[in-house]
Amino acid sequence: MGGWRAWGLTLVGLAGLAGELPPPLRVPFLAQAPKIDGTLDAELGDLPAFALRAPGAPGEVRARVAYGAEFMYMQVEAAQDSVRCRDRAYQNGDGLLLAVTTTTPSGDPAEAFRVLGFSPQPEGQRTWQYAFTWYRDRALEMAPLPGARFAWTSRGGRASFEVLLPWSSLSPYHPWLREPGSIGLNLAYVQAEAEAGKVRYALVEDPLLGSENSPRRYLPLSFEAPAAKAGIAWAAEPLRANLRVGESLGLRVAAVDPAGSGLPLSVRVLNGEGEVLARRRVEAPADPVPHPKELDLEARIQSYALAARMQEAAKEALDLSQETEATQKMYGLDQKETKDYGARCLIARRLVERGVRFVQIYTGNQTWDHHGNIQKALPEVCQRTDQPAAALVRDLKERGLLDTTLVHWGGEMGRLPVIQNEKNIGRDHNTYG
Repeated sequence: MGGWRAWGLTLVGLAGLAGELPPPLRVPFLAQAPKIDGTLDAELGDLPAFALRAPGAPGEVRARVAYGAEFMYMQVEAAQDSVRCRDRAYQNGDGLLLAVTTTTPSGDPAEAFRVLGFSPQPEGQRTWQYAFTWYRDRALEMAPLPGARFAWTSRGGRASFEVLLPWSSLSPYHPWLREPGSIGLNLAYVQAEAEAGKVRYALVEDPLLGSENSPRRYLPLSFEAPAAKAGIAWAAEPLRANLRVGESLGLRVAAVDPAGSGLPLSVRVLNGEGEVLARRRVEAPADPVPHPKELDLEARIQSYALAARMQEAAKEALDLSQETEATQKMYGLDQKETKDYGARCLIARRLVERGVRFVQIYTGNQTWDHHGNIQKALPEVCQRTDQPAAALVRDLKERGLLDTTLVHWGGEMGRLPVIQNEKNIGRDHNTYG
């Protein structure tokens, strides 16, 4: 551990926290990914631990964070006899919440961030709650984390949790490709208590950590550079996610080599269907300490003409002014309550007409999440969706499209007529029903 060298050390203020501003959290470098089985590897015993605390709660939870060229690693340890596999454990215990943020110059809460959730679930019973992105910035995402590994153990009155995340699932937060001091972190352990109780231990107290439409508090991170014995490592990302015809593909690369020589890279450009559009070999400059460099691959990919044609076609498909007044009225575009969802349903029909094979229509946010106030809230959301949904099916049938189109209406898990909250009636997920 003594061979590490700190790089990118900064001090960033934390809005809303009293007292002296803390220094950045030091994140050691690991040359190899640890084994993820819920137990801290013996050779990682020297990793610095930090405290997660809960206001008014006794004791603390200990945590460790490290990283490698391809991954981010976390270990959390709490005093408890067993691990409870509750529904939505990331909220209800025993589960983890992780916020990775873009720091702000003033230290104010971040507007750009990812909030990730981890829930212990037995082998063979794992769902999206196991490891997923909860929020991206202020938008609800609920998407799995590709390649994430999560495990836990409990013995001798201690519970231990390990998480390994590939940087590819945390884009654009690779530390070698960002400015030093620009990445922040908050880590929380939600511990289950008797019955339905819980207490949340956090690195930075953030009452809104699990809520939507709010910024995130964090502690800035200082990532240590690899030791000389770590060998060659690298990270890369495209400068842009989309290209126009004839534009060149740029690449941001950070390569580490103790000898400071060049690193040959083979780059492939694929479309959404996995088709290889171009191949290039490039020599990336390498340094003993990672510094991002931008390379122009001079790969002018004519196959992106397809993407350009799709962009032009999309403009026409989304132009609802081409529809008759009667059609717009049938979908409810003339009414405040049905205008938004009606436009979505009408766009769906236009896409089906143009040969799009799979179309999804969302109401937006969690409008069906009626844990309470169901007697008022359910009729309101039905008023927004019933007319447009019926109009879509009718329109498809009248145009002969229903013969080749399967329409599926779906919702959340297991909403059965089981009352939740006697004083403000609603329905729970009832995942065990």
